[in-house]
Formats: sequence, C-alpha cells, structure tokens
Amino acid sequence: QVDPFRPNAPFGGRPPAAATRRCLVVHVTLMASVRDWHPFAAGLTAGACNVLVGHPLDTLKVRVQTCGSLPDGAPSYRSLLAGIRGPLLTTPFIGGLNFGLYDTIRNRLAASFPSLCVGVGDAGLGDAPLSPNMLNIFVSGTLGGFAVCHITCPMNNVKVQQQTMQAGQSVGLKEAAFRVGVRGLFKGYMPHAVMESFGRGFYMVGFELSKKCLGVDARGGGGAMDLPKRIVCGSIGGAVAWLAVYPVDTLRSRLMRDWQGTKYVDTWDCLSKTLREEGLRGLYRGLSYSLLRAVPVAGVTLTIFDLMLSALRS
Repeated sequence: QVDPFRPNAPFGGRPPAAATRRCLVVHVTLMASVRDWHPFAAGLTAGACNVLVGHPLDTLKVRVQTCGSLPDGAPSYRSLLAGIRGPLLTTPFIGGLNFGLYDTIRNRLAASFPSLCVGVGDAGLGDAPLSPNMLNIFVSGTLGGFAVCHITCPMNNVKVQQQTMQAGQSVGLKEAAFRVGVRGLFKGYMPHAVMESFGRGFYMVGFELSKKCLGVDARGGGGAMDLPKRIVCGSIGGAVAWLAVYPVDTLRSRLMRDWQGTKYVDTWDCLSKTLREEGLRGLYRGLSYSLLRAVPVAGVTLTIFDLMLSALRS
C-alpha cells in the first residue's frame, strides 16, 4: 500500500498541507454541483401530490389510447387506481430527482454560459439567485428528464400493462421481467425518452414563461396574491407539454401495452400502422383526458414545488 498523497512514501504517512488543501478543494468542488438539497426535497413532495391527483385520469387516458374507447359502464374508482402502488412508491423520489437535476443543471448553465443562458428580468424558479432565460430552462428540463427516463421506462411499462388489464388481474415488476426479460421492460424506450425529455422541457418553459407574462415573482409581487396566478401558470405548463408531445405518448402507450410484440415491431411500425388505420386523429386519442388531468396536476405539482423551494431556501 502507498500513501495516496505521497506515492513514494509508505502508507500511513501524514499528508503535506498543500496536498490536503488540494483534496479539500476537489471535494468542495464536487459537492458544490449538488450542494443544494432543497430542490430535491421540494420535488419529492410535489411528486407525491402528482400521483394522488393525476393517476385516476391517467388510467382513463391510457385505456382510451390503447383500446380506442372506454368499457361499457362507469369505471369504479378502485379500477381507476390500477397500477398506482408502483408510482406512489417511486414517483415522489423520481420527482425529487427530476426537479433536483433540473435546478442544478439550470444554475450550472447560467453560471458557466451567462451570455447564452441568463436573461434580463426573467423570474428564477424558487427565487434562485440566477435568472435563466427560456433556452436555459428548456435545455435543463430536457436534460433532467432524459437522465431520469432510464429509470422510469421499466416502471411505465408495468404501469401501462396494469392499467389495461381486466379487473382482478395484476402484474408486478418481477412478473413482467420474468415474462419479457429485462430488455422487454424497455419496450417503447424511444418514444418514452422523447416524451420524458422534450416533454419536460416544454413543461418547464410553459410554466416559467407564463409566470413571466403574468408577473409572478416579479419585484414587489409575491405572497398570497400570487398563488392563484401560480396555479394557472402550472396548469398552462402542463397543457403546453401535453399538446407538444401527445402523439409520442400515444405511441409509447401502444408499444408498452403490446408487450408480446404481436402487433408492432418498433416505433416506426406503430406510427405507420396508426396513421394508416386511424389517420392523424388516432395519435390524439385520449387527449381530452390528458388535458383534463394536466390542468389540476401540473397546477398543484409546480405550485407546491415552487412554494416549497422558496420556503426551504428562505
């Protein structure tokens, strides 16, 4: 063994002061990139609220996308909660990671490329010290969403299969992996990655741009008077994201439901068959349910994240 501070000296020697200072500088630099735990904590809370508010409507959306229509008779509330256990146990942590990465990337870009990524007078999320422009916000949201999509793809596969099963049937991650293999859990990866990355970028841009237009977080504003506006801005952000990437989400749902691969070979095959059999309208099946879900869910999620982040940082 050798001393990592002095390779030519026996292990256990006391490191020189200069080497100690260099190691401390490296350590502090690494920690600085993720030193702010506040967005991770705020995102965790917002993620839990996201699932509780939006999962029933998400189930309706998936069933319309994959089956073409809802079954006869009003679905029970319990059936609308099909597949909620996985998202409820994981989405809060995924939300914390997603928002945390977004906020970290956003601040790092603003600090590293101020001429490109810092706008004049733009409202920073959660009263952050730097003021990013919309390019920064879109890129940060896209990169954060892409990083997380590799974790969420298998979980989304299981969720879609649970949501489209008959009443009384169920499948877990272990059973799904056993019947399709680990690779099968990433079926629909391409549309899922596009949806989670670019969709996240549009999501955050819609929210921040709405805040800027309505004067939320502007100098002299804030407080209880901003709460209704903030909820409206969150709802707009959710609607913008769904309108931008909804056709990709339809392809994702259909590919993930077809876990046996009996109907679709890949994403392009799914797209061509959908357009040939149903036309462009087929890519927008269930859009009304998504917008109905996006308005309250995004309004609650982004508002809770924004306010909690501000409270933690203050």
